[in-house]
Amino acid sequence: GKRPYTGTSAAEVMGSVLNDPLPDLTPLAADVPVGVLALLERMLAKDALARPADAPALIVELEATLAEPTRAPVRRRAPVTPSGGWSSSWLLMILITVALVLGAVLLTALALRH
Repeated sequence: GKRPYTGTSAAEVMGSVLNDPLPDLTPLAADVPVGVLALLERMLAKDALARPADAPALIVELEATLAEPTRAPVRRRAPVTPSGGWSSSWLLMILITVALVLGAVLLTALALRH
């Protein structure tokens, strides 16, 4: 994989996460439906008002997107496991995104306290 933000130190990476625009995720996830990518981009939005309001709202949006992932045009279908479930790359991307969003929320909360 490739990190969306880079830097020579943790502080540079955090500064990049807070200030630099979100890199285009499409080349990193060519097999992910556009509806899922759009939700990921909203989750990573710098403007808190553009993100889902809270975890329950995110869950509702995620369930709706996963139930109908082809709402937007799809470049290629994502591979599924032989059992018909979501592939591990999908699940990993969702988990990483949730972790990034939670990290951004925590950083924002800390920044507002000072």
